[in-house]
Amino acid sequence: MYGYQMKTIQGVTASTLAAALAGGCAGASKIPSVGGIISALCGFIGAPTLGSIWGAIQNILSNPNIDNFTCYQTKVVPIGSGPHPTGGGDCA
Repeated sequence: MYGYQMKTIQGVTASTLAAALAGGCAGASKIPSVGGIISALCGFIGAPTLGSIWGAIQNILSNPNIDNFTCYQTKVVPIGSGPHPTGGGDCA
């Protein structure tokens, strides 16, 4: 995939996970028996805020190591060490 596609997927994934974590922390007290433990963990770790989520997305989108118009590949199985530039013919 191209760099801009990779950055978009990373941004959406990061924001979705952060929003789910923030929602889980906000509603943890309503979960019977384990809610207190989850709330304590959220208090210790810190739930993501809208500002921290937005900052993470901006960092992903402005990553200078990934060029928007370069084609990249990454190994899925076995897990590779991240994206590597490849020939443009590999991107559709």
